[in-house]
Amino acid sequence: MGRSTLRKKICMSVIGLSSFTVLASNFVQFPEPESEPAQYQIADLGVGMYPSRVNNSGTVVGILTGRLQGTEAFVWREETGRNDLKLDSESLSFANDISDSGLVVGHVGDQKGASRAYSWMSQNLDFDFSPFKEGQSIAYGVNTDGYMVGQVGENALSNFEAFRYEPGQGVRHLGTLGGNLSQASALNDRGEVVGWSVTADRRTHAFKWVEEQGMIDLGTLGGERSLAAAINEEGLIVGQAQTREGSTHAALFRDTKITDLGSMGGRWSLASDINNHGLIVGQADGEPDRMPEFAKRALNLGARLFSSQLVKTSSRAVLWKEGSPQDLNRLIPQGSEWTALSAATGVNDRGQIVGFGNKNGHLHGFLLTPVELEEESNVAVTVALESSFLSVN
Repeated sequence: MGRSTLRKKICMSVIGLSSFTVLASNFVQFPEPESEPAQYQIADLGVGMYPSRVNNSGTVVGILTGRLQGTEAFVWREETGRNDLKLDSESLSFANDISDSGLVVGHVGDQKGASRAYSWMSQNLDFDFSPFKEGQSIAYGVNTDGYMVGQVGENALSNFEAFRYEPGQGVRHLGTLGGNLSQASALNDRGEVVGWSVTADRRTHAFKWVEEQGMIDLGTLGGERSLAAAINEEGLIVGQAQTREGSTHAALFRDTKITDLGSMGGRWSLASDINNHGLIVGQADGEPDRMPEFAKRALNLGARLFSSQLVKTSSRAVLWKEGSPQDLNRLIPQGSEWTALSAATGVNDRGQIVGFGNKNGHLHGFLLTPVELEEESNVAVTVALESSFLSVN
């Protein structure tokens, strides 16, 4: 199959599942970043890999592209490398999140847009937690206690609603903000859920759902649209919101207050994840006044832009630390084979970051590890080896 045919097939498949992926072999070439002391070591996860999330053990999940059938879910561990889940050889598969215990959630689907949520752990595949066998379901998030969130409905494209699954209790429909669609993107260990919903006036707004109050509209930055991508244990929420001027910026939602996280000089940015220390990761467009049509269509549809990733090949992977954006390309060792880190999609509490970028003209997944964490690991290994040597002698 030709590259262009495969690219079109994969993009159509992902769009059919309300997740947007743009595969690009021609990346925008950026100027070399100014040299700074490296703050992260970078590990290459492999070609064609789109990481979604990383847990506190450093285990990464995401999707692998390049198969004739489309995409395939994977789990990557430092000790063993990539493990393709092989959920269904005839279907597309997506791994959207992973808990600290190693429980993976996602969905399998076909070229027509049908989808079914799953959970997977240590080779054990489970479709039975979802009672929606006649409908469409997608699991996007999971917490430590095995609670899952996502969307379910008669149609994965145009008729679905956010849900939360509780082990032993089943599935709860979370409703909407007055419109006909909603999607739950993530949850924390307190069971608080975030996502987006269509409102009564057909706008798309980020929401937070809590047991006592139900679904709460988080508003926008003055525009018509917003979405919530992740929530930490303090209840801090990150995502994206449209400004009054029409730009779409990464946003931090705290209670009823929205903070514009800005961009890297352009009009578009997205915050994909936040850890329990307040580190935020995402991507930003460095080109002023540029927002591709596919991004506009994705936002108009309220698509989940941060799991199977809306890829802007002109974007830069960004870290927000104490509210200040930093280009991750400037924080890795210079002179590497990486042309550009395009997007950061997940961050764990150890500060490890996953995402994807351009390496030698091809899309690769990456794992960034803070230099001090790498050094601590090396010291621990050295001490263990010395202790072993002394005990033998």
